[in-house]
Amino acid sequence: MADDRKQEKIAEQKPQESEGTLLDGLKRALGEKYDFVEAALSGNASKQALTAAGLGLLSDALADEINDIAAEIMGDIILEDQGGYYTIIEDYREIFEHE
Repeated sequence: MADDRKQEKIAEQKPQESEGTLLDGLKRALGEKYDFVEAALSGNASKQALTAAGLGLLSDALADEINDIAAEIMGDIILEDQGGYYTIIEDYREIFEHE
């Protein structure tokens, strides 16, 4: 019974094709954490730090959470550490730039 509930929860978190794109699903799953992704797209370290602090986290911890969620939804991480700030991995920049 617990396994059934766990499977239902996982299914709810993963976007269905009829619900939109992977990016739409990622945005829904991240909620307000998506602000950090937008800051990573522009390389804005200050906004990254402010977003993380507003959620009660350090930037590294928030980036790890985002990468975990992205790995579940997209099958890969999306953020990479640039030594003090994060950017979107080059292979995925186009997805975010054309939203």
